[in-house]
Amino acid sequence: MKNILVAITAILGLFFSFQPATAQSSKKKIQTEAFFVEGVCQMCEKRIEKTALESGVISAEWNKESKQLTIIYKPKKVALQEVKQAIAEAGHDTQDIKATAENYAKLPDCCAYRDGVTTH
Repeated sequence: MKNILVAITAILGLFFSFQPATAQSSKKKIQTEAFFVEGVCQMCEKRIEKTALESGVISAEWNKESKQLTIIYKPKKVALQEVKQAIAEAGHDTQDIKATAENYAKLPDCCAYRDGVTTH
């Protein structure tokens, strides 16, 4: 009887020791994402990057020619949607979330991308 309990304990121990490794490998601790963010100038770039650097975001770089924001972040600390929402609240449209008219109106005139201002 004692040998059976030892064998069952050993088998369960092996089973559970492999389980977390499989689950952990499917979840990355650090992730990189790139997505569209509307903007036109260096002031936009600074605002977008600063806003993206929420808790858990390690790096944020916005390219004004391609209008792509690339972030490196920790998914356990911040969700990608939270970063996009913060950027929209700063007045910039993302591919998924549009800034409200009120937040957009707070942008300086040179950053008014909806009003026909072109990249400069």
